[in-house]
Amino acid sequence: MMRICFANQLEYRLFINIYRMFTIAMQALPLGILAAIVTFIIMVLWEKMKGPRLKRGQRWNFVLFSAYLMVLFEITIFSRTIGSVDVIDLIPFNTPGGIRYILLFAMANVVMFIPFGILAPKIFKVLRSPKRCFALGFLTSVSIELIQFVLKCGVVQTEDVITNIIGIEIGYWIYEKWIK
Repeated sequence: MMRICFANQLEYRLFINIYRMFTIAMQALPLGILAAIVTFIIMVLWEKMKGPRLKRGQRWNFVLFSAYLMVLFEITIFSRTIGSVDVIDLIPFNTPGGIRYILLFAMANVVMFIPFGILAPKIFKVLRSPKRCFALGFLTSVSIELIQFVLKCGVVQTEDVITNIIGIEIGYWIYEKWIK
């Protein structure tokens, strides 16, 4: 049996949080796949009734984006217990546990929103403007925080919105430089 030794309690809690994040992400994948299948079926049925309206690549981008959004909402809202958290933290980067936790959660939020910055402008022509993509990403991030506040299923943090927007901007930069 493998044993992992930690120098202190903080390292142990950090490892547990990383493991928890990874587990939630893996548990969200089946819902993302289900969303992709449902989106694909709806698109096929719609095109049978109305005729083809999208190019093949656009169809797959829609399917991928719907899967991504389902995974995003599963991680940020659906996987959490409603009524379990009633905290608002308006001071950015004030996460208990110090710099390690701040970096861990910041990196997780950034990585989680990079696909948004890549896929949104790829699908919707109106979002090919960085300002518009940024605005929709900002509204999406704030909406997630508001839903968490109303349902009391997550700590409402300004740093989440900041790091989510950074992820969207990185994704948009990737779209502009390599995908466009």
